[in-house]
Amino acid sequence: RITSENLELLKHFERVATARYEVNRAGNRDVIKAQVELGELENELRTLVDFRQPVQARLNAALNRPMSADIPPPAEIDLRDVELQSDRVLELAYQTNPELKSIDATIRKKQAEVDLAKKDYFPDFNVGVNWINTNSRIDANIPGNGDDVLMGSVQFNLPIYRDRLAAGVREAEHGVQEQRSRKSEAENQLAVDLQTALYKLRDAKRQIDLYSDILIPKAKQSVTVTQTAYSAEEAAFLDLVDTERVLLNFQNSYYRSVANYGQSLATIEAKVGQSVVSGESARMEIPSVETGGVGE
Repeated sequence: RITSENLELLKHFERVATARYEVNRAGNRDVIKAQVELGELENELRTLVDFRQPVQARLNAALNRPMSADIPPPAEIDLRDVELQSDRVLELAYQTNPELKSIDATIRKKQAEVDLAKKDYFPDFNVGVNWINTNSRIDANIPGNGDDVLMGSVQFNLPIYRDRLAAGVREAEHGVQEQRSRKSEAENQLAVDLQTALYKLRDAKRQIDLYSDILIPKAKQSVTVTQTAYSAEEAAFLDLVDTERVLLNFQNSYYRSVANYGQSLATIEAKVGQSVVSGESARMEIPSVETGGVGE
């Protein structure tokens, strides 16, 4: 969209240069320069349009949608201005990070295996009761003839292969220690990843503020002033083209910063395992060149 709007701006410059050339107030080189700039920008626009298809396909694949499903550009950007303290984010991540929670579950499983292995040191003690149904004998005249018999039993299994049992315990304990080391490494990597993402988030926010509040408004002002000066034959056409280039670069850099901000925030929330944004989001309408754009 920004490239399309700047293309229209360049077409306006070309019309101005052509009009001045027709009345002998400018040389043909201004018209040629405008046409060259238009050709380059039109080529860039075609590249961006073509590149949209593979990007759309990747997004649809991630969403499990048909590859050709249309993804319209957003009408507004959800720029969530969040103040995140590194220590608080890291503390929360240690509690809720999906990878750490998975490792904790594995540690509990391995610890249960240790406890079970240690129980093999104790003798097994079994108590049983048997009920025997006895029929009466007609050829025997004895007391209790025909009474059922109730028998008790006691069984002990003594662990005698203690070396083998000790090896089983050591193996189980090694599994616990291995998972704890894995968790420590995961925590260290998580801290590095979060610190990096937080830095990128803060840096992107600084860039957004710089472009929207200072650089883009100044670039727009420069375009207007230079266009007026060119019409009054007080500036060269090349100066006018340069101001348009600067404006386009600033606008593209602004949106790259917005994208970096969103990606960094998404990385943080993926590492934490939940949303870290509280309060209302700040929604910004996508600016345009014609209406003044960012920061105006």
